[in-house]
Amino acid sequence: MEDAPEPDPDFEPVTFDLAKGTKVRVAIGKYWEQISATDRALGIQPTLYLAIRIYSDEDTYPRRLTHHDEFRAKHDFAPSVLQRLHLWLADLAVSRHRFVYDSVEDFLEEFATSMDEFSAMGEDLADRFHKTLGTKTPPPYEDPVHADFPEDEFVSAKRDAEEEVEEADEAVTAEG
Repeated sequence: MEDAPEPDPDFEPVTFDLAKGTKVRVAIGKYWEQISATDRALGIQPTLYLAIRIYSDEDTYPRRLTHHDEFRAKHDFAPSVLQRLHLWLADLAVSRHRFVYDSVEDFLEEFATSMDEFSAMGEDLADRFHKTLGTKTPPPYEDPVHADFPEDEFVSAKRDAEEEVEEADEAVTAEG
């Protein structure tokens, strides 16, 4: 499988060393499906898919990075967690926590657990507001119907009461 011609520029590959000197590289991007010759003969075309690929140089000679594992979007993780996963990986690459892992398998166990945790959390409120406010336009302003405001009724009732009092005062002064 080869890289797609335009990988997502927001996610740079993250590379770091483990406790025993094993180099690990995590790449997030779009990749082409690998189609067999018989599928191609049947007219099936390869498609792009979003995935996280893990490369390592564990147990290789000479020490070079080889494809180790792959996690596909919508199968292994929700695409909405990519930003959190990339931040987690970037923090891991500069922290000493990466030396806790003796092998790539140890790292993959915690990586899968983190993916599950981030997927279970879902979007946080700030992400949801950003998406809803950034994509939706506010409704146009409409002048509300005048009858919707009850204070107008109270004002007119007060005026009616004041007018009745004035009329009563005028009647009393006219009689007296």
